[in-house]
Amino acid sequence: SPISISSAFAMTKLGACNNTLKQIMNVFEFDTIKEKTSDQVHFFFAKLNCRLYRKKD
Repeated sequence: SPISISSAFAMTKLGACNNTLKQIMNVFEFDTIKEKTSDQVHFFFAKLNCRLYRKKD
């Protein structure tokens, strides 16, 4: 699924550097986040996952 692919690349981003990091940030539009910290990217993915997978009453 698209969210699974994006989540996987968000994790891959943690180990990337230089040109590879720039390409991942650009392709997945992680660079549109005003402050491009890994913590923020992962915070937003965690929040999204909670919303997608929360139990429904």
